[in-house]
Amino acid sequence: MLALSEAQQPAASSSHSPSPNEPGAHAQPSPRRWGGWFGWILTIVLLVGMAWAVPIGEVWRTLRSADLGLVLVACLPVFVNLLLRGPRWALLFRPHHLVCGRAVLAPALIGLALNAVLPGRIGEFARIGIAARGLGTSIGFTTSTVIAERVLDATVLLGFIGGALLFLPTAAPGTTVAFAGFTLDAATVSVNARRLGAIALTTLVALVAASRYGGTIAGWLRFVPGVSDNAVSAARRFAQELGRGATSLLRPRTLAVVVPLTIVMWGALTGANWIVAHAVDGVTLSWSQALVVTALAIAGSALPSAPGAWGTYEAGGLLGLALVQVAPDSPAAIAFVVTSHIVSYVPVLVCGFIASWRTKAQRADQEAKP
Repeated sequence: MLALSEAQQPAASSSHSPSPNEPGAHAQPSPRRWGGWFGWILTIVLLVGMAWAVPIGEVWRTLRSADLGLVLVACLPVFVNLLLRGPRWALLFRPHHLVCGRAVLAPALIGLALNAVLPGRIGEFARIGIAARGLGTSIGFTTSTVIAERVLDATVLLGFIGGALLFLPTAAPGTTVAFAGFTLDAATVSVNARRLGAIALTTLVALVAASRYGGTIAGWLRFVPGVSDNAVSAARRFAQELGRGATSLLRPRTLAVVVPLTIVMWGALTGANWIVAHAVDGVTLSWSQALVVTALAIAGSALPSAPGAWGTYEAGGLLGLALVQVAPDSPAAIAFVVTSHIVSYVPVLVCGFIASWRTKAQRADQEAKP
């Protein structure tokens, strides 16, 4: 479970606990009481962020023109993608920590939901903190598993784009699309794809280097004036833990599972968009075409934008449609990319709400225990 069990709770420093009538018994809220509010705070943040980020009018107009039955069916593969994130993340904790997928699924879903409604990728920091607290792992080690996930996603994304484009006609030079003030062209995507590949490779090399030399490099801080020995020790421990987590990606047995699992997750998103293409009149996509559109839409969502990637996701999807010879300025294309975004967005919010509510309930149960 995400929350620590009763046996894992820190032992009391004294055998005597003040009664409610003793002075100072309620002077400071207990960590459990603060934890009991955690799920409520997350729920409120998600609700406010959703109302701020989602273009409700555009969503409503699009849904009225689509086959709602197929739109609901298209959400199912997205839920599959989300549920698989727990087992995949758990595998990256091994062999150092034996973690089950259920234990890390809640923080993963909460992080995704926060990313969908708040700027700055705040959800990544939130899920690191929630997972580290619940599992008892270090911040450095947990951070390295999140970085490893991003390297995997970037590698598979680039592989999907490159592989699918081999089977598609070449787009006209200078193909450019625009949506809600965001403009995207094939050249920009190509440059960003190369940058993404370079960042993924550099990150992997840095993690490997940290696994061997992180502690030594952090120890150099003792030569910096004003840095205390405690700070140097903390930096060394963080670097060592960061590097220790990186070794999961170097294990062939781990890669043999997480890479196919990542491909299945991407395939689920592709299947969702393939179904959406049947829900919107005027757009018909083959599986390889849906793969290109999905990859470019998600690549577009990585660009700086409003929370939830509203605008950049659509621009990336429209560019993908242009590459597969679908007119990106047609009403059908606009309806498709907005519906696609809804299908990938709503399940994230639903799962995030459920995960935050369960987290709140678990903390409330802990608080109620004598």
